[in-house]
Amino acid sequence: MPTVLDPMDIYDRGLRNLSVLQGVERLVFMLQDFDNLMEMESWDHFFRHECHFIWYSEMKEWLRTIGAQESLVVLDNHEAHLKARGVELSPSEIETFLNSQDEAYMRACPDWRRQYCELRGVRWAKASAFLESQGLKLLMVEPGTAPKRGGE
Repeated sequence: MPTVLDPMDIYDRGLRNLSVLQGVERLVFMLQDFDNLMEMESWDHFFRHECHFIWYSEMKEWLRTIGAQESLVVLDNHEAHLKARGVELSPSEIETFLNSQDEAYMRACPDWRRQYCELRGVRWAKASAFLESQGLKLLMVEPGTAPKRGGE
């Protein structure tokens, strides 16, 4: 019988103190938190705030581990866009750059948020398959959808 992971419990604990999460719990938290930020804030919000951005490299490693190449392509495209404009990948540099741009620039940017969000089901299905290969089961609404709190 696989060990069941409740993503909402993991998410709540991670919000209080990310350092208490170990191993695959960090994967679950990072996927959920990035998805939540995309829905509730914006694409740029994540990249402007060190408290989120601090675990960006680790999240990308988890995406590689689970084989979420499509999601990595979106992130890599965003990074390449910034690099082509001479912007270092750091919250303060991104903040300064974005604050200096006009509305026309913002409208002309690719919609990385939409692109990334459209891959949510694929990402979570890959995370679930990876976790199952580790003897774990993730509580999910249905395969390929974002997780839910047990009993909802």
